[in-house]
This record gives sequence, C-alpha cells and structure tokens, in this order.
Amino acid sequence: MLQKSLGCWPPRGRRRGAPQHIGACEAVKNCYLYRRGAEAQRKARFFKPQRLRASVVKRISGDYFTAPCAVRHDRLPTTRAMMRSEPWPHPSLAGRHALCQTPTMISAETRQRYAEEIGKNAKLRSTALLQAFAKVPREEFVGKGPWKVLSRPAAGSSQPQVAEITDPAELYRDVAVLLDALRNLTNGNPGTLAPWLDGLNLSEGKSVFHLGCGAGYYTAVIAEAVGPAGQVTAAEIDPSLAAQARANLARYPNVQVIEGDGGAADTGARDAILINAGVTHPRESWLDNLRPAGCLVLPLTVEIGMPHVGKGMVLHVSRIGSGYAARFLPVPVMIYSCSSVRDSQFSSLLGQQFMSGTFSSVQSLRKDEHSAEPSCWLHTSSFCLSTRPII
Repeated sequence: MLQKSLGCWPPRGRRRGAPQHIGACEAVKNCYLYRRGAEAQRKARFFKPQRLRASVVKRISGDYFTAPCAVRHDRLPTTRAMMRSEPWPHPSLAGRHALCQTPTMISAETRQRYAEEIGKNAKLRSTALLQAFAKVPREEFVGKGPWKVLSRPAAGSSQPQVAEITDPAELYRDVAVLLDALRNLTNGNPGTLAPWLDGLNLSEGKSVFHLGCGAGYYTAVIAEAVGPAGQVTAAEIDPSLAAQARANLARYPNVQVIEGDGGAADTGARDAILINAGVTHPRESWLDNLRPAGCLVLPLTVEIGMPHVGKGMVLHVSRIGSGYAARFLPVPVMIYSCSSVRDSQFSSLLGQQFMSGTFSSVQSLRKDEHSAEPSCWLHTSSFCLSTRPII
C-alpha cells in the first residue's frame, strides 16, 4: 500500500532492502505530487491527493511525530479538509510558502484505547466520563518530559514500580505521574480516581466542587463531562499547583480555580462534590449543599505515621429525599490529608472500625440526633454511619 502511495519508492539514493522508516518531511518530498508540480495538478483526480497525504502521514508517523516539515502549499493540491486531517493540523499560513511546524501529538486512537482501558478496569458506567478521558490531553497537565511514572506494585510487592519515560504516548496508561519528587507527589492513577468520578454521576449542565485539584487534570475531565453548560469550581491549597492548574485550565471557561484551603471554602449548592484529600468526617455544609440526587465522594482516612498522609476508605454519599444513602467503595486509598477537616477523636474511632473489616455493611449517613444503637457502624457527635438502609 505504501509503494502505491509514493510516486518514487524506495526514495532516491536509498538502496532496496534498506529499512523503510523515513521522516514525514522526506515522505512528502519524495511523493509523486510534490516532485511533479503542475503535472501533478493535472493528474490530481487520478492520484487522489487528499487520501494520499493522509495515508503517507498515518503510516509513517504512527501515534505521533515531532518532525517539522516545510510544505510548498502552492505545489501540493490541498483542501481545507485535507489540511485539518489528523495528525497534521491546519498550519497558520503567514505567506505563500508557510512553514508547518507540527507539534508532538497523540492520536485519537491512543486516547480512545486509554479511555476504554480505564473504563474496563474501573467498570465505569458513565459514557460522558469515558468520552472525557478520551478528550483531555494528559501530557499537558504533568509538565515537560521526561516523566517519572509509578505503576501499580507487582505481585508480592507493596512498592510501586518507578520508570522514566520520554514518549508522551506512555502517559496514556494507568500510571501516576510524579509532579514533585521531593514530596513524592503524583497526579494519581486514573484507575483509582475514575471510580470516584463515576460516583459523582456527572452529566451535561451539572455543577461540581473539586477540593484538591492538583495541576488540574481530573478537573479538566470533570469539565469535559459536564460540558459548557456545567460549572466547576476547583480548590488547591498548594500555591505552585494552584498556579499550574489555573494555567492548564484556562481553556475551560466553565472552570474557576481557587487558591487556598478548600476545606474551609463555601461550596455553594452543588450537584456533586469531590474531596480529593483525606478527611475524618464530612463537613456539615458539604451535606447541606448537595442538591437533590447530588453526590459527595470523600476519602475517610486515619494517620499512619507519615506527615500529612493518611490511609482509609472512600465514602460515597448521595442525597435521597431528606436523607443520605452511603456506602464505601471497595478499594482502600492512601492520600494526602486535608488538615482543616480532621478530628483526632473521629480518626481513632475510624481506625477501630476499619480494623473490624465490616465497612461494607454501611448503607446510610444520619445527621439526626440519636443515641448509639446496634445499627450505628460509626457513631459520633456530628454524624453517624449506619447499617440501616435509608427509609
């Protein structure tokens, strides 16, 4: 097929049997249409130049390529559709012989495979969320390469596998990307965060509050899922990360980034609230600000002897009528803590209950005043996690 696509194969000066990998620029220069100019224009109908160019680039480039290519636009019969075809974007023409500087690009197929892998492994239900994972360019939220990535621990090991990568396509796997090596701060495994996002029941037009947005990648996924009609407010306490998030999310007019303690922020009425930091209890305002059928996802964690880091389980709360259904997601989590929403007494009680291994029996969250009873899995002065289903 490639031999039919190029007017001269192998390229002049290259012996037969030599490796057939050539750059995108060389491919275009060696094609029949490029070399023959006016004659090519007369024969354009026979050679179908739009299909030719797309097939050459696709076969040579694979998932992405970075080679700059000088294209004489007056000698290649092109159309607007052709100039827009991926992975060759429409150049900004500054003159008759404009230079097309093609940036590193990840193909739509790579992003789609990534979204499908995350969806399959995390058992996602939301189509909008799957489409969002396929749209957001992850490489634009994790700084410049090379990148250090953390894969899940191998069988029989508790330590994640660390590797350095230079190929941005390798970011489209279920790996956490290291944002700050000194603090061991990552942007999180997509396979870990995806079920949390799925639990928010995101859809077009919804309003979401995101505490602990980091550099903004998962906030962008939320923004894509709720669409232009939706609204997203993201809070980040770290000034450096907040600045990165604000820059990364500038393309989304429906996103507002707040620098400061999200635990103390007034979320306002929301359809969904995501707490991406460890807490010991839900704030009363988070529960009150949930709209009917709204969802709250938060990690309830206990101290493990590491500064500002806790371990625990993720609680999913949904507002149904005047009550709150609640359940724990089945996978434990270790995460940085939100210091303003922590209580040492609640942490001690949580630790005892987590050790019992009965967290899967929780069915509801109660705010009403009542004495401790057998159905109380965790009974505190401000809320209760109950094994009794919501009525």
